[in-house]
Amino acid sequence: GCRGSYRVVSEAVEHLGWLELPSLKEAMNRVCSVVWLEHADPTEGLAPVQTVSRIEAFLHFCKKARLAQSLNSWCDILPEAFAFSPQTWVVPYDAADLRTAMGRSRKDEAFIVKPTAGAQGKGIVLARKWRDIEHVVSRAKASQESANKAT
Repeated sequence: GCRGSYRVVSEAVEHLGWLELPSLKEAMNRVCSVVWLEHADPTEGLAPVQTVSRIEAFLHFCKKARLAQSLNSWCDILPEAFAFSPQTWVVPYDAADLRTAMGRSRKDEAFIVKPTAGAQGKGIVLARKWRDIEHVVSRAKASQESANKAT
């Protein structure tokens, strides 16, 4: 159970040759790759949109488009290990490839379109034809162009 996890973590730290610091205060004064907080809630007092993580690039994977792009790369490199991941396109970047795939698909195949800005199912579209999602792609292109002008 949970009560024995500290012993397991300590043994893993020793096995890996890592340094175990005696207190959270000491850990916070150093640059650490891994921080283990036993029986603590690091989210207490945070707003729902805030995230706590000590894993580098964690927020990168919280974004749908970034996660999809990473999964696509991993699928290319390790197709068997990532066979669970469906083929994914990120628009506007992959719009041409998506349009081609939709044109070649069977009539009974549906594509799930999730807008990057959507959450909790809002804005999701099930589409079988390109014309069903053209408006989503157009909005994504306009949004990207606007973001590019701002930078």
